[in-house]
Amino acid sequence: MASQAAPTVGTPRLEEERMDAPAIPNPPLATTPAPGALGFVEESQRNALIMMVDDEPTTIEVLRMFLEDAGYRNFVTTSDSREAIKLIGSHHPDVVLLDLM
Repeated sequence: MASQAAPTVGTPRLEEERMDAPAIPNPPLATTPAPGALGFVEESQRNALIMMVDDEPTTIEVLRMFLEDAGYRNFVTTSDSREAIKLIGSHHPDVVLLDLM
């Protein structure tokens, strides 16, 4: 008498599940974000002057990379908080991003 292996409890029956599951089409990949989508920058905003002030130059570098990837192009940066006020007066940035303690 040959012994048969008992089925393992909890093992899914994938073949049957796949046959019964409805097909879900893959959505098309977007090549350009829609206006208003995260990461999309209107052309008029691409020329905004962004000033970044942080005592850690690495933080400025990383933030700049993210902003460049989002489409921004113009930056003024400093790691010296004493220089920040002078740069604001001379460059008139559209926005200032700074690290407060």
